Amino acid sequence: SDISLPILFSLACIGSLAIYTLYGVIWRIYLSPIAHIPGPRFAALTFWNEFYYDVWLGGRYTWKLLDYHEQYGLRSFPVSKEQMLNDIRTGNQDQPVRSPHQ
Repeated sequence: SDISLPILFSLACIGSLAIYTLYGVIWRIYLSPIAHIPGPRFAALTFWNEFYYDVWLGGRYTWKLLDYHEQYGLRSFPVSKEQMLNDIRTGNQDQPVRSPHQ
């Protein structure tokens, strides 16, 4: 029995999406320039963590970042494509630092 062209096209699209998603996961967890920075892996993978605290909880993401800083003990925390720094010289303000590889 022959598989119709629309079914083959749908399978190709689903397979391509799966490969793209797997590549993104591997990149963000293991290969990214900021992959070595400790923190929750879910936050490193997606923006949903930020969305949840900023939109669903009404702007609580800044305070959650401070909790993450205390929990993981370092002055930096991965946020998908940027790195937040909490530096004494800047008055303990979180400032995004873009990766040079963007």
